[in-house]
Amino acid sequence: MVHSSKRVFRTNGILLCSALVLFVAALATSSRAQEKPSDENRALAEVLFRDAKALSEKERFDEACPKFQESHRLDPKPGTILNLAVCREKQGKTASAWLDYLEAASFAARAGQKDRETFAKDQAAKLEQQLSRLVVRVPDATPGLVVKVDATILNSASWGTAAPINPGEHLIEATAPGHQPWSKPMTIEKGPVNVEVIVPKLPPLVEEKPPEVASPSVVIPPLQKPPAEKPKTLPPPDVPGWNKPLWIGVATGAAGLAGMIVGTAFGMRTLDLRDAGNAECGPPPTTTYCTKTGLELHAQAASSATISTVGFVVGGVGLGAGAVLIGLGLRKPTPLPSRAWVLPHVGLAGAGVTAGYSF
Repeated sequence: MVHSSKRVFRTNGILLCSALVLFVAALATSSRAQEKPSDENRALAEVLFRDAKALSEKERFDEACPKFQESHRLDPKPGTILNLAVCREKQGKTASAWLDYLEAASFAARAGQKDRETFAKDQAAKLEQQLSRLVVRVPDATPGLVVKVDATILNSASWGTAAPINPGEHLIEATAPGHQPWSKPMTIEKGPVNVEVIVPKLPPLVEEKPPEVASPSVVIPPLQKPPAEKPKTLPPPDVPGWNKPLWIGVATGAAGLAGMIVGTAFGMRTLDLRDAGNAECGPPPTTTYCTKTGLELHAQAASSATISTVGFVVGGVGLGAGAVLIGLGLRKPTPLPSRAWVLPHVGLAGAGVTAGYSF
């Protein structure tokens, strides 16, 4: 659909008419102009105006325009709003500049400044022919529909009206309770151009159902008979025999017997060595003289006597301990002793055997 000599865009979206917002802001500024500003605001407005003029002369309009706007807010004057209109026109914001020229003409008329009024009206009329315009149409409004352009709500009364809008990037959004939101970025070109937007009916939200989980099948195995218990066999009763104490007693007794044999053998050798040594010495008690051979034989006899003594001691203890253990083994064959031992020992005070048995 074409509404002028330029192209008209039809797109699924919702566009906010920013020109109407600017017009409301202009009316608010006019009402504030009737209030006398404070001296501080007037002083700050003057400084801002001078800074903005200096920036405009350097064509730094993006910095100058906000200063003109703030100066006019603090101390509304026809000259300030007129300079703001010129600055915004240089920025390419035709819709904003058009509204500023109209406000400047109104200020100048109230102030009796005919030249400024005429200049502002002429500039507004010239810009009006170059405006970019937006038409938002909602043929089938979703209940509770909210239309926004650049986060500003567009009232339903403005739908279908060709409203001036600044060229550039804009974001159109549409929302409604229980429906899917919609948004679309748009680029509005420099005018004269009309852009028409058709707002579609928003589709309802689709509730996602959780996936159905199949209940796990339970397989019950067939009942099985428990295995038959094996008949319990009782251990055979204990019978007297060669148990551990009996074996230890026999071994200990054998060791004692061996000790007795060793003691006897070395005892007999001791007697032979002593007799041979005495033969090399004078007969006592007349003399104690011994030859070298006699002294050596007496020394060997002493060593043999020591070994004989140890043998008799070990043999006696071994025979005694063996007899005790054999008696225990024969009398109590069932419980086995936890520990039994026989330990021979030799020291300076003599030699012997230690035997023990733990119950």
